[in-house]
Amino acid sequence: MGESMKVAEVLARLSDLGLKVKADGGQVLVAPAEKVTPEVVELVTTHKQALLAALRPKPQRGISYGCGRCGHRIYTRIEHGWQCDSCLAVYEIIGGTRGPVPYEKQNANR
Repeated sequence: MGESMKVAEVLARLSDLGLKVKADGGQVLVAPAEKVTPEVVELVTTHKQALLAALRPKPQRGISYGCGRCGHRIYTRIEHGWQCDSCLAVYEIIGGTRGPVPYEKQNANR
């Protein structure tokens, strides 16, 4: 298996072998253990970073009123609120009473 395989192909190959894959921190976990062969180990270690990037959940993003510090309108959801993508200011609530517009939804309308 070469470096040229795409992540979707790697995941499809692992699924065909009856394996489940998930990201846990900086590790790629493959189960069940009795089905893990040297070929699977090589495949996972070769594509580890790409698999981690594909399996990690993407943070929620939203568009709201302009940031009070810099005026930027795009925010990323963090543990304790929303963080401005430009100046990294943190706000507990954004978007007034209706909340933020999901970033993905806003970009789909363009």
